[in-house]
Amino acid sequence: MLYHMAKEEFRGGGEIVDGGSFFGSSTVALAQGVRDNDRFDDRKVIHAYELGFLPEPESGQTTKSFVGQEYTFGESFVPILETNTAPFQDLVELNIGDLLEHEWDGRPIEICFIDVCKTAELNAHCAKQFYPHIPVGGYLINQDFFFDRLPYVKVTMGYLSDYFVWTGRVFSSSIWRCIKPVPQSVADYDPWLANDPMAAEYHERCRYNGLAEDAYFMLDISLAYLTAMRGDPAKAKAILRRVKAKYRKYIEYRATVVKDGRDAQYRVDRAERQIALGKVH
Repeated sequence: MLYHMAKEEFRGGGEIVDGGSFFGSSTVALAQGVRDNDRFDDRKVIHAYELGFLPEPESGQTTKSFVGQEYTFGESFVPILETNTAPFQDLVELNIGDLLEHEWDGRPIEICFIDVCKTAELNAHCAKQFYPHIPVGGYLINQDFFFDRLPYVKVTMGYLSDYFVWTGRVFSSSIWRCIKPVPQSVADYDPWLANDPMAAEYHERCRYNGLAEDAYFMLDISLAYLTAMRGDPAKAKAILRRVKAKYRKYIEYRATVVKDGRDAQYRVDRAERQIALGKVH
């Protein structure tokens, strides 16, 4: 997807944001697409952002293997990122550190890929810093959209539905095209952090026509998380009961094809457990 976007959709009049590079796979995909784009003269057009380390999870897990790369939580993986992106130094500007401390300089952003909204604060920061600079025809891609958690991402995009039109989905990523520039004053307001009473309505605006069943399943669980986070765990549990009934056949099917244990039943069970324990944030 990212390779295609950079090769076929990028016109070279603006910049490309890669928000959340990790080991560099998204950065490399974008960079190779730009390199194969005949309409573009080389310059550092890709602005990659990465904290540079993964905090230790609440589970206490100390290490994890990522595609054969063993990583210890808390350690810097910047050397890995630098090595993987080294062939594209002419195209990529690496920005290492807390994204909340970075400010965009106002240049237009033709492609804005966001895979960093793991907190509501980061989500609000991305909207404020980047989205007003996406011109009409530019693309916004959020990697965490069709995911059963992070409801504030959906709330933001529902809130901005007058400015972006949904154009498609690739796995968990959602793709929008800008149809009207986002005023800075609109982007400065974050409906999630402001406890906007329309948050659930904004969330449901993202129930786009033509989605596959798994996408609607993720959105319904996300709505349960939103409801619990907004202080109504009883209603959130009721939503999950409806999810289990509505998607019974889908849940049973996913149990037969998913091999890593994170099937549909796992996601429902996790939501029920976290909502019951009040561990939603």
